[in-house]
Amino acid sequence: MGFSTSVANLIFFLGFLSIAGILIGTGLDYQRLVDRAEKTQEEMQGELERTSIIIKDKDVTGSTLTLSVNNDGEEIVDLDEVTLLLNGELVTDVSLTIDGDAVTLLQEDETVTVTVGNAYLNASVYGGDPVLDSSFPFSSPSRICYGEGVHVSDGTVIRSFDSDGEYLWSRSSGLTSVSDIDSSSSTLYILGNDRVMTMGTNGSTSASELINNSGIDNGTRLILSARDNGSPYLIVLENDGDILRFDIDGSSRSRICVNGTNVNWTSPVDLISGNGSFRLLDGDGKIYNITYSGYDSLAGSISLSTGEEPVAADSTGYEELHVLVLLRGYSSSRVVCFNMLNSTKFDLIKDLGTGQTDISAGPGLYLLDGSDRSFSGFTLGTMLRIALISGYTFMEVI
Repeated sequence: MGFSTSVANLIFFLGFLSIAGILIGTGLDYQRLVDRAEKTQEEMQGELERTSIIIKDKDVTGSTLTLSVNNDGEEIVDLDEVTLLLNGELVTDVSLTIDGDAVTLLQEDETVTVTVGNAYLNASVYGGDPVLDSSFPFSSPSRICYGEGVHVSDGTVIRSFDSDGEYLWSRSSGLTSVSDIDSSSSTLYILGNDRVMTMGTNGSTSASELINNSGIDNGTRLILSARDNGSPYLIVLENDGDILRFDIDGSSRSRICVNGTNVNWTSPVDLISGNGSFRLLDGDGKIYNITYSGYDSLAGSISLSTGEEPVAADSTGYEELHVLVLLRGYSSSRVVCFNMLNSTKFDLIKDLGTGQTDISAGPGLYLLDGSDRSFSGFTLGTMLRIALISGYTFMEVI
């Protein structure tokens, strides 16, 4: 016995209405979810746009980094949601205080003191590629230094560039050969075989003799090295490993290190400026601290690969605690960062060509390639990243 046609049609119609109701209800629920998600996204985007923090002050003392971070946005910052990274590594030894009291919320226009222990700030190169690459037609470049611009010795001529690599000026050094150059903010110091010349870093003055040939014998390297009180000393390394110290005006010559007598080095490569002392890079990869009286102590050593040799070095960072060493191997070169505070070492730049002849650290890292007759500049510093759960990220090189 079956249903009549009219009854069957009625059942079908009622079933259709039921299914349609379910579909319509589901569609309405889906639309509500979409609307709610869009509203939440708009709220989060608005919160993100109203969130802002700035670093008002920073200080590094030993291995402790202290930051004054201000909330200059319109949102309260939940400090429990803050993540700090130094060079991409998560910071765990950190305290957040206002007037010495621990806090979890940072109100508008409030400033929190962020103290990071065991920071050991390292120099880092960001992006991998140089930020400038000079293609100036050098003849035979050999040395590079930074001081109110980038200065390159090209044969016996000094050529200067701004920090972006734009050519500024050229002047004769007044020497028959140039062994090394270094710079203060206003004066270039140019070492020849047996004398030192000076000229202004802006190219406005011609070279003049500071130390004559009675003071130096086969000079190879020269640095200005700061001391606690008074003007920097002028330090000169001779070919036999002896070290001379002069006052900044070229007077008061003193042979503070006699290799084989009060010091014993294998084949000194470069001098490195410090704070209250200076350093020497030896050919076996060892780095020595040297006082202005000539007493030396081993600071550490860089392991050399087979066929690798130190070429040049410079220092950078707070109290010039980071020594950057250019190492050249059979098929490539690299720059190693040595931390004088805790003796850690790591590769700063790898897989360079073998033509690099010198290195200089200023606001950036500058590498001179004698073979390609060019120099490159890299951004240098420690990358601080402060991330909030809302998606806001603050980054700064410190």
